Amino acid sequence: MIHLHTRSCYSLLESTLQIDDIIRKAKENGQRAVALTDHRSLYGTMAFLHAAKEAGLKPIIGLEFEIRKNEQIYSLLALAKNTTGLQSLYRLSTTLMSTNEPLPFEELASYQEGLILMNAGGDEYLESMAQENDLEALSEFFADLQAVSEQSYMALSLQDSPRYARSNQVMRSIAPSLDIECVALSRIEYEKPEDERTLRLLQAISKSCFIDDPSLKVRKGRWYRSPEEMAELYDARSLEMTDRIADQIEEYSIPKAELPVYRNKNDISSEMYLKNLCIAGLKKRLNGKIEARYARRLNEELDVILSMGFADYFLIVWDFIREARKRNILVGPGRGSAAGSLVAWCLGISHIDPLANHLLFERFLNPGRVSMPDIDTDFPDNRRDEIIEYVQEVYGRYHAAHIVTFARMKTKSALRDCGRALNVPMREVDRLCKLLPNSPNLTLKSAYETNRPFASLINNNPRLQAVYQAAIRIEGFPRHASIHAGGIVLARESIVNQAPLQEVGEPLPAVQFTMEYLEEIGLIKFDFLSLRNLTTLANMVDGIEQQTGQKIDLLKLQLDDPMVFQVLQNGDTQGIFQLESAGIRDLILRYRPVRFEDIAAILALYRPGPMKNIDMFLEARFHPERRRSIHPLIDPLLAETGGIFVYQEQIMEAARIIGGFTLSEADILRKAMSKKKPEVMKEWEEKFVQGALANQIDGSKAREIFATMSQFAEYGFNKSHSYVYGLIVYQMTWIKARHPLVFYQCSLNASIGSGSKTNIFLQECRNRQIPILPISINKSGSRFEIENQALRMPLSLVHSINRQIIEKIEAERQAHGYFDDPCLAILRLLHASLSSAQILALIRAGAFDELQAGRESLEAGMEEVVRLADLVCLDETTKTWRFSGITPPELPERPIDRMTRLQNEKEVLGFYVTRHPSEIVRQKDRRIMSAQKALGYEGRLQLAGILHSIKEHKTKKGQMMAFAILSDDTGEINLSIMPWLLDQIRPILKENQLVWLRGNKNRPQSVLVDELALITRL
Repeated sequence: MIHLHTRSCYSLLESTLQIDDIIRKAKENGQRAVALTDHRSLYGTMAFLHAAKEAGLKPIIGLEFEIRKNEQIYSLLALAKNTTGLQSLYRLSTTLMSTNEPLPFEELASYQEGLILMNAGGDEYLESMAQENDLEALSEFFADLQAVSEQSYMALSLQDSPRYARSNQVMRSIAPSLDIECVALSRIEYEKPEDERTLRLLQAISKSCFIDDPSLKVRKGRWYRSPEEMAELYDARSLEMTDRIADQIEEYSIPKAELPVYRNKNDISSEMYLKNLCIAGLKKRLNGKIEARYARRLNEELDVILSMGFADYFLIVWDFIREARKRNILVGPGRGSAAGSLVAWCLGISHIDPLANHLLFERFLNPGRVSMPDIDTDFPDNRRDEIIEYVQEVYGRYHAAHIVTFARMKTKSALRDCGRALNVPMREVDRLCKLLPNSPNLTLKSAYETNRPFASLINNNPRLQAVYQAAIRIEGFPRHASIHAGGIVLARESIVNQAPLQEVGEPLPAVQFTMEYLEEIGLIKFDFLSLRNLTTLANMVDGIEQQTGQKIDLLKLQLDDPMVFQVLQNGDTQGIFQLESAGIRDLILRYRPVRFEDIAAILALYRPGPMKNIDMFLEARFHPERRRSIHPLIDPLLAETGGIFVYQEQIMEAARIIGGFTLSEADILRKAMSKKKPEVMKEWEEKFVQGALANQIDGSKAREIFATMSQFAEYGFNKSHSYVYGLIVYQMTWIKARHPLVFYQCSLNASIGSGSKTNIFLQECRNRQIPILPISINKSGSRFEIENQALRMPLSLVHSINRQIIEKIEAERQAHGYFDDPCLAILRLLHASLSSAQILALIRAGAFDELQAGRESLEAGMEEVVRLADLVCLDETTKTWRFSGITPPELPERPIDRMTRLQNEKEVLGFYVTRHPSEIVRQKDRRIMSAQKALGYEGRLQLAGILHSIKEHKTKKGQMMAFAILSDDTGEINLSIMPWLLDQIRPILKENQLVWLRGNKNRPQSVLVDELALITRL
């Protein structure tokens, strides 16, 4: 007996069975074949095929789906009998997952090649026919099914239910007259009887309701039954038919895709066209003078590329990058190991000379380790979709597709989903979630075992205990399908021949198989990646042209501009790609870069692994006399990185120089070293030593060198990637150094929506004496604009003012002139469909300041002004607004309240516009220190700033103390508040309060507070 109807967790939220569970149960029950029949999708197909093969079981791929016949919905099960049947399932699932509708019965025949068809277990409409003893309708359905299918059966299922057992008896009675065999089909959705509640939980999560909601349709008895249990429920003949069907299933041969052929204008072979392009590109790069080493390297690379059949791959990438440039889309200068290819440089795919910078082709494409090429391309995030649509236009629909990926129920999401389904207050679940770190590999079980506060909260709260127990059962399950961030696959024929597709709300469909299986079926991934910094960089180039008339070619910048390195040496890297974090700024200040290679090294060093070598690197950099020579043969190789290994390419070159490896072998060694497999490493070490001996290097010295290489290989970074991304760093720094006004305009526009980041850039502008003009109801738009060599703040900074509202303000301004009277301005904006709350936010942001009315007076009189909304009219002659028949209102006089103004600015903008209040406090009392200065100070001090991130903590003695952060206009500093002081100041210790404090700076980042008071006036 073989189970032929098994759903997995890839029937999203409709089964509790993982693929491994299904395989394990089949093995435990002595079955020789195992079936996967998910609902409408084929997501789990490839994982299932691999797992079944590894377990020595015959895999059976099927699909459960719905059809519409005579306005009724029926459930069917299709099993792929052979490879042709598997492709039929691909086409069928593609249709079902793209329309999200039952398949019309009349279309069923077009999907039947190579399939075995039967009714699915538990079809409600067939069951109702049987209950009503409607033999004619039942006979008609199965006769029609036989007429459209190659091979069909009558499935008897849910025999454990008395109601369905009676229906099955009725259905069995008509089988002889139809000459159709009955087959036992136990619909399986979970492993054990007690898992029914877990399935109910998944359904509740799916439908956003409580687990006990009576509308949930979760069948009882759908566990994985043993052969003995099945024998008690079904007759021997029906059970035997499951074996007969399994015997008919042939071994599936996975269909393989091929790359599209690039159609060139010269109508010559792709190989010849690629060669011609490369030769022309190299001549252009080298100004017509091709050195022998470049010609030799180009020929070597082309030999490898053409022998591996990748000519079309390179041409396809070249073509869509060329199209992007035609459309004036700023494409990244390269990415990853592809920058080590001279062919990529010749084609304009990358823009760092690999020979001049010692980048290795074998790190990208290794003839000794056959794998697909992987060229990733960065595009501005606002224009990437244009190129994806271009690719579809060129190669055709269903010849290009996204790649599916799954959002899975990780620790926190599993807890929150279960909390909602179990009707546990979310504040309690959030308390639990806050105790978990943001670690990608964390599991609930390991958290419970290692995190004492987490376990304690669960143990002391029965509701949270229930949430935890439920969550560990569903943790890791796929929740919903999404698409890979950048991956696109292309195929010569329709992709549906190799994999099922689905619509995902994008111009391209998505392959239902995840990325790790694509190479196996011949689908090569092209990464079209969104890089927001490229959008900002493109806007900067356009801004420079608008301001100066100068068109900047970023790829022709001289890479030795002293102004660039001065910016870097100052640590002035806010807004510069990859250099914004405090940690990397600290590294830059210590490193003091003076050449382009230094930028690449900084990017390589500031990674989780290489970070531990920073001190060693800097010691070697600034004290060359102390460098330890590894070996004279490779010392020149390591000279650019202070005598230590930083790049993967250096490991490869050392293996070539010392061990006599080819670069192909060296790349395999580099990969083996990073994986740290002892048995593999031993073999490579012996080969390395033998090669070293041939170079007259002592065996013990060779082993020492090998050990050093191995130590650094684990953390070595891809030099090619560092160099091309270093180019983006250089380009952005160059603009910051040479065109700061445009740099800040574009950086600020990219930061709209983040009050903290906007505030940082505005502070930098003030430090650089770049004037900042306030938000203006008359002059501000939706973006920062350059106005008389100053930056005008936009209306979009105000939290409640979106693009549509700004368009209404601009339309009113354009139609009826500037706003000049404050009361009339309020009424005009009301007539333009702004709400009173939005107008109030504009007042508080300072947008009305230019109208010669104080914010306090406008706010106090606003209610009275709004009452006059019906008493203004538009003069048709002058096209201006005026009061009709009444005297314009007078605003009440109110004194300026600086403290309230600043608090209002912070509320509506997320930062202070006028001035940070702590700056005002410091100006009044010079004894008060800035946070920035305090970080480098030791001893007693006074500070003033805004409190946030206040957290109380129990000491070992059981008393409560507090930690907090104090921020001002220069930065932040940590505060420690002891129990004796906390008891005194607890009533005023609140988030976002402006405070003065006195304390002792006795730690690098922290102040021990002695005294703390609110500042209520400025």
